[in-house]
Amino acid sequence: MFQLKFVNDGHVPPFEYHVCGGITPKLGMALAVSGGKLVTATGGTVPKYISMLESDAAKDGEVIPVIRVEEGILFAVPSAGGFSAVQPGDKVLIGADGLTVTAGTGGAAEVVAFESAEAGGEITVRFGE
Repeated sequence: MFQLKFVNDGHVPPFEYHVCGGITPKLGMALAVSGGKLVTATGGTVPKYISMLESDAAKDGEVIPVIRVEEGILFAVPSAGGFSAVQPGDKVLIGADGLTVTAGTGGAAEVVAFESAEAGGEITVRFGE
């Protein structure tokens, strides 16, 4: 899951409430917007929001709490492995679950630092230009 690790100016991002598409939101899931509804952000899609709801059921049409992905926020996220050739500054992909990152080209998440190249290792990332 994408967890807040550091915010440049120290503010706490406020919760916003947006309509969810037919996904099962998980706490820390990267989310994008499609057709006016929140959907899972995957691959090279830059997320607009991070879910603040853990659910076991799809929430199509329901309003869920999220935080906005802003410049200056760093997130800690587990890797799906394969980070032996990845260096800080490289961009990696968001996993199909919206909760992890994977090594690959054309990614949305810029690597700031990482603890381990092994699966499950903590990666620090940011989003933006």
